[in-house]
Amino acid sequence: MDTSSYLSRRERVILAHLALPVTLNQIAMSLFVSRNTVKTQCRSIYRKLEVNDRDSAVRVGRERGLLADDPIEDDEELEVVQQRDHTSTL
Repeated sequence: MDTSSYLSRRERVILAHLALPVTLNQIAMSLFVSRNTVKTQCRSIYRKLEVNDRDSAVRVGRERGLLADDPIEDDEELEVVQQRDHTSTL
């Protein structure tokens, strides 16, 4: 059974962030949750996608259509994450 279809909405959001060149801390700050929450969600994503690391999760996510292949969307999302990260340190 394809368990990737059971990724929750939040897990899909985390997976999209994993495709960006940002740290787990930056992801957590941009989503207003703790780093441990993000780590827990990552473990759940890895288990459901049957992978062991971030790069594999992103690759499988793209293969299964869970992530956009368009780097422009990723660049726009990265800018939002970096802006949130910058404002939270002020």
